[in-house]
Formats: sequence, structure tokens, C-alpha cells
Amino acid sequence: MTDRGVSTVVDAVLCLLLVSSAVATLAYVPADTDPSRPDTADETADVVGSSTARVDYTLATPNGDVERSTQGTLAELLADAAVANMTVYGHQLSDDSDAFEREVTAVVESAVARPNVSVTVRATWEPYPNSPVKGTVTAGDVPPPNADVHVATLTVPSDSSTNRNDAVRAASDGFRGVARVTARGVVGALFPPEEASVSLQDPQTKRATAERYRRAATLFDSRVDNDDPERVRRTNERLTAALVDRTVGDFTDQFDTPQSAAEAVSVGEVRIVVRTWER
Repeated sequence: MTDRGVSTVVDAVLCLLLVSSAVATLAYVPADTDPSRPDTADETADVVGSSTARVDYTLATPNGDVERSTQGTLAELLADAAVANMTVYGHQLSDDSDAFEREVTAVVESAVARPNVSVTVRATWEPYPNSPVKGTVTAGDVPPPNADVHVATLTVPSDSSTNRNDAVRAASDGFRGVARVTARGVVGALFPPEEASVSLQDPQTKRATAERYRRAATLFDSRVDNDDPERVRRTNERLTAALVDRTVGDFTDQFDTPQSAAEAVSVGEVRIVVRTWER
């Protein structure tokens, strides 16, 4: 059994929406793996995608620190950290998740470490190409310029309310239809309605969640004053409406048709890239 039930309130603040409830032992890559083999990155990606770990972290709230614990596969934890580390037009939405991100990257670096091989694992949540809203987190070092780097990729659901199929179905309503579905998915990842409502009812996290809403409204060029758990869905719709116009512009600048824009939507997934090279 996971800690998801006991960490729901804090997870709403950080947008830490774990996808899996499985519990497993932490796997490892054999220490004698030859770093020159192209499949080194694939083997490491297998570890990231299948190994499970527990992360303990501290959430700093206006009412004091709260100790939390959660678990999932390494890939899921990285995905959660990437979404939590979200920026909007280059501005970080919140630094509430910093402690969580540090713990996740430390756990991942320990799990994939091996002699003679360097590894970097980067998780990126980007709802569509060149989206102004995105989140990233990196575990490990940056490869040197002349390194012989092997690369593997995997994707993890972001647990957004929207996926690519939703966007494709909305393409019949033109660019605005695709933008509306995409924007709703972005806001849903930021503020899952049920979890956000619970968070606004809890004295420990109410102020932090309300401030997160106000920060998002400012960055989206909107206006909200939400500390009422009964108004979460209406507030989310207001944020969505503010984001739609900007998203329409992005789509029309980049794509020839609504269909091609819809097929590029990735709001429902986090992309994880593993790079390995010999030291």
C-alpha cells in the first residue's frame, strides 16, 4: 500500500500525482556493464522505468514544516518532480517543491550509479512544442562535449486530465478547440479540482494553495482570488480561458492545421531521456 492516501493534501499543493500504487524493491544495473555498449542507456532506462523507491521530504508551509513521504517508480517520481517544478513564461510557479525535487534526484542518482559510467536522467513536461508552460528536473551530470553518449527515452503519464486523443477529437473545432482542450489539461495538472479543494480546506495548506492560484493568475494574465474550496472548478475555468488565447496563437504560428497541432499535444505525458557515457 502506498502513502498516497495520507499525502493527498500536500500532493495537491505540489501537483504530485503518483501514477502507480505498486510497491517493489529497488532494482539495479549490474556493476560490470560495459559503458561502451549502446544498450547501456537502455538498461538504465529499464531501471528508471521499473524500480520503485520511497522519498521522504519536507514541505515548507506558511504554518510550518510538514514531513511527508511518498513512493513510486523512479520514472513516476521524476515525472511528479518535473510537473511540480513548473515554469510559466520562464517564471517558476512555486518553490514549494524544491525539497521534493532534491530528494527525488538524489534517489535516482543513487539507483543508477555504477563504476566507470556516468548517467544523467532528465524528465520534461511540455504540453506542446515551445509551450510557455513547462517543467523539467535533472538527475546527474551534463555530458562533456566530446563524450560518446548513448541515449534512451521513455514516457510516463503526467496524470493530466487531457491526452493527445482528446486534442485530436477537438481538432474538428479548429485551432481554438485544440487550444481549449490543451489549456484545460494544463490547468488540471496545476490544480487537480478534487485535490485542490481538499488542500483549500486544510489549515496547513490553504494559504500555500491560494497563493499558488494567485501566482498562476498573474502569469496567465488573469485574475482570481480563490480561497474557497467550493469555487475550484469555476476558478480553473477562468484560468483555462486566459490560457486559451495564448495557446491559439502558439498553434497558429507553428502548425498548418488544427490536426497537426493536436497530434503534437503531449500534455498527458512526461518525457524522460537517459544519457550514459564512459568516464
